[in-house]
Amino acid sequence: LIIKADSDESHDMGYALARRFWRCGYTREASAAPIKQLRRDGAPYVTATHDRNNPRSGHVMRALGMRYCYSYEEQWQPKDFPVVFRLYQLNLDGRTRIYRAYWEQSKKRFIESALYRKSPHETHHEGISLIARSAPEARAADSDCARVCRWPAR
Repeated sequence: LIIKADSDESHDMGYALARRFWRCGYTREASAAPIKQLRRDGAPYVTATHDRNNPRSGHVMRALGMRYCYSYEEQWQPKDFPVVFRLYQLNLDGRTRIYRAYWEQSKKRFIESALYRKSPHETHHEGISLIARSAPEARAADSDCARVCRWPAR
């Protein structure tokens, strides 16, 4: 298991785990320590992204208390093909904010409404508008994650 957290503005946390250890809870358990350290170090938030085709990573991020913010397409290197990533964020200092750099850099960006739910204390989404889609479009776009990636009831 490899876990890293960037010290740049994104405070991006990433992890990699050998396939034979997937779905054992190791990533969630091991990722809690770097988040606690980032909080102690005064980091305002931590972000993480995952490939839309790997919704179980989103499950890990939610289990760590992170919230889905938005999705964006990026030309993934080194293989040079487009990948849709989902950004999750955990605000560590109690402020409501969203790291917007990936949103602003990407030409293809959107919010998957099946993944995004406002918590009662949030009044806006940092100027990022939800994209209204018809029910069939939303089901088709979110079919790969609809069962796994819903926010738990609070």
